[in-house]
Amino acid sequence: MTTAGTRVRTFPMDAYRHGEEVVLRFDLPGLDPQSIDLTVDQHVLTVRAERRNEPEEGEEVLASERPQGRSSAASTLATRSTLSGSTPSTATASSP
Repeated sequence: MTTAGTRVRTFPMDAYRHGEEVVLRFDLPGLDPQSIDLTVDQHVLTVRAERRNEPEEGEEVLASERPQGRSSAASTLATRSTLSGSTPSTATASSP
């Protein structure tokens, strides 16, 4: 997908139920945790992140194969009626 000349990449996601919680796990390797943005709007969780590889002063780039740029993924959160009583009330992020 391309947005305004920038390639937007998505990242893999797993979703599972743990008791009354629904857990979403995203692969975000090599991303600065400060670049990760979680938003919830109208029962849609959107995860955005950005990877930039900017050489430090004095560094000469010999190869640059890792993807750079913006990544995003969206997932519709279940409502009370679809989860038979459980309610999506918060979204939290954690790393292993």
